[in-house]
Amino acid sequence: MHATKNAGTASDTVKSGEWGKFWETQKTAFYEVMKIATQGFAKKLVATYHIDNSHHILDYGCGPAFLIDDLQRTTQHIAGVDINPFFIEQAKQNHPHYTFALISTDIGQTRLTLQQQLAEKQYDFIILLSISQYFPDVQSFSLVIDMLSGYLTNGGRIIVADVIDQKTSSYRDALALLYQCLKRGKVISFTRFVLYVLFSSYSETSKKAKLLTISYQEVNAVAAGCGLKCESVPGLTIHPSRSNYVLSKK
Repeated sequence: MHATKNAGTASDTVKSGEWGKFWETQKTAFYEVMKIATQGFAKKLVATYHIDNSHHILDYGCGPAFLIDDLQRTTQHIAGVDINPFFIEQAKQNHPHYTFALISTDIGQTRLTLQQQLAEKQYDFIILLSISQYFPDVQSFSLVIDMLSGYLTNGGRIIVADVIDQKTSSYRDALALLYQCLKRGKVISFTRFVLYVLFSSYSETSKKAKLLTISYQEVNAVAAGCGLKCESVPGLTIHPSRSNYVLSKK
């Protein structure tokens, strides 16, 4: 059955939750480390899928547009959306020639915003990088995938990267991140990142609302419910114990 038909009305189903409130108000979280992790993903994305200027890309959960900073060297057809007004304003200032839209944790409102801001546009790649863990539940994740599937080109792909599941090891991922920071001489940035995770509002929020884990079986079921096929693709990000999935039209 189609994902939205199972869920009741979107506005009744999707609530902002603690993580939604957290990301709506962030201005400085993880900045240097986010850049490093995003650069690693962008490089692998371009190499794996041979992205060039013919491709149109939508970054869903774009933050301050770090991914777009990297992808603009490869394609000029880029758009980004995020729930944080500060991030969107920063993205617009840095990339005034691209489309950016402020969305909501309410899927009904987001659907309306995308209809207005993106009109009839379609994308070869829709990227959800490191945001699946902040959904309140798998059903909310499913509603977003269902909505985004309508913006895919015939050969388009939704790439859900850095997904946390039961096999994820924080220790292994932290070591991989430390290695990348050492390569770039960003040890101080890594230290600040660790301190932020342990002692900031991020830590407080994680105690109230645990990060969402999503299994392969759940992602596959979400894809099937949206009329998509699911492929697991290892190694797309610098985090070795997180999963990555490519969802495409059957």
